[in-house]
Amino acid sequence: FGDWTVAMVDSGAKQWAFQGHSLYTYAGDVNSGEINGNDVEGWSVLVLEPEPPLPPWATVQASDAGELIANAEGHTVYTQFFNPRNRRLSPAILACNGECVDPVWIPFLSDADAKPTGLWTIVTRKDGRKQWAYKGQRIFTHADDKKAGDFKGIRFGGNRMFSAIMRNGMPMQGVSVGG
Repeated sequence: FGDWTVAMVDSGAKQWAFQGHSLYTYAGDVNSGEINGNDVEGWSVLVLEPEPPLPPWATVQASDAGELIANAEGHTVYTQFFNPRNRRLSPAILACNGECVDPVWIPFLSDADAKPTGLWTIVTRKDGRKQWAYKGQRIFTHADDKKAGDFKGIRFGGNRMFSAIMRNGMPMQGVSVGG
C-alpha cells in the first residue's frame, strides 16, 4: 500500500519494504524506541514523521542531493550551528548567535507582517531587523547560490557550520555529490 510493499527474498520468505528498500530490525535494540543500530555499518533508522509545515515564503527545490527548502526565489536556505552530529561548539562560536558571519551568508529577513509557523520562527537581530529561524537557528541564503536548487554554501565540503534544510526537516551538511 503506497510506499509500503512486500518483497520476496532469496529464501522465498516475504519481507516488508518501504519505498523499495527492504526493512530490517537490529538485534542490539532490546527496548521499544531504541535505535542502537543507527549508523552501524552504514545502516540508518527509518523515521516516519510528517514533513514539517512550511512558511508561506518557502518553496521546495529539487537538487542532486534531494529536495531542499528554498525562499520564494528558489535560493536554498541554511541554518548556522544546526549540529545533528552532537559535536561540541566553542563558546566563542555560540556567542556569535548568527550575527557575526562571513558576508557571503545573507540573513534571510522576514517581512514586517510575517507570522511563525511550526518550527519556523522569527528572531530579532541586534539592529532591530527580524530574521527567520528554523528550530531556533537563524536562516541565511548564500551569495554563490544563483539558481534554484544550488547549495554552494556547503557543496564539496563547504562550511560545516551551516546546514541546508532538506524538505523532510533534516539538515544537510557539507556534501560532495554531483558536479
